[in-house]
Amino acid sequence: MIKILTNLDALNKKYTLSKNKAIISVLIYFLLMVFGAVFLLSAIDDNDDYFQKYSETDNIIQTLHVKNGIGLVEKIEFNNSIYKDPDVDIYTFTIAEEGEEPDESLLFLNDYLLITSAAAFTPSQTEKINEAFMKSIFTDEKLYNNEYRVYRYLPKTLKDNEVKLNELFSHFNIENPVFEYSIEESRDLNGLGNSLLNFVLFTIIIIGLILVMYNVLEADILRSSFGKVISQSLITLALLYVFGFLGNIISIVLSALFKERVLTSVNQLSIVETLHSGQAVMMIISVVLLGPIVEELIFRKSLFSLFENKKLAIIISSLIFGLIHLIAEPSLASVIINLPAYLIPGLVFGYFYAKNDENILVPTIAHILSNLISVLLIYAI
Repeated sequence: MIKILTNLDALNKKYTLSKNKAIISVLIYFLLMVFGAVFLLSAIDDNDDYFQKYSETDNIIQTLHVKNGIGLVEKIEFNNSIYKDPDVDIYTFTIAEEGEEPDESLLFLNDYLLITSAAAFTPSQTEKINEAFMKSIFTDEKLYNNEYRVYRYLPKTLKDNEVKLNELFSHFNIENPVFEYSIEESRDLNGLGNSLLNFVLFTIIIIGLILVMYNVLEADILRSSFGKVISQSLITLALLYVFGFLGNIISIVLSALFKERVLTSVNQLSIVETLHSGQAVMMIISVVLLGPIVEELIFRKSLFSLFENKKLAIIISSLIFGLIHLIAEPSLASVIINLPAYLIPGLVFGYFYAKNDENILVPTIAHILSNLISVLLIYAI
């Protein structure tokens, strides 16, 4: 009897990562994601092929894609934006009623536009961008509309130009307009740069993880039944969408509680923008294949090996998995509201990983399929 138990223990050790190797794997991931990214960015910093200059208006548009708000911009800057078809609502100022000649003293209004997050205001509210409307949005200390917070932005150069601001707001009898943020221009990675950074980092991380986990991964493959792995992966995928619907409901409830309208996460916006760029091949490989492999090896295989209690492992690994994807969010409220979208997949992947005797193939294949479907939907819409 003792001999049988010893053999079973030896068998378990073949596909259970030791705590030391789990810690090494986690360190490889986090150190490379931080310091590796810094090194790669410094290496390509002088190459403009990997970077894009974002004007103040570009950054306001990008902000309005993720955070419910309204921006005041100059029309010429908007027309020159890198976003040729931005998902924002655009409003011009009324300088004359229909059939009337415009007052020449108001022609300066033609230089400005109001842009808002899509559907931030109703059509009846924005029928006339006049004095009443302007006072309703630029005089309160905090602006709420339809029960949700609306943040107000303007370009820093316009904020610093008192003559232009006074010219505009004096017309609407507003002495001290309120803005939460003034937005500056920036230089950030473009689609090619984002694709390259993710592809290189994930490739290096995978190589490091395979070197550390080789025996365990080999054991997972050898003990796998192809039919069972595929069927369990498909069940995982199906439940991912079922519980994903529940996650959306939770996010909506949290949004109402925080009075913060859910738009999209910064992580999701970055992926979508890169996939729609002309340099998306490496990003597709990273999102569909490399990313899921790395994340499952870290958040399931490695983190699970650090906990004896598997229920606790599922919860902790899922929470870290969710928070890692939300590290760039602009506020704590945004993190909390968007967390269910990442926490629930982590819980589903973790549950089926534990249920299938900690075989990493099941959640990995389900994760790959989920990301593949997401990418296809991004291109289809």
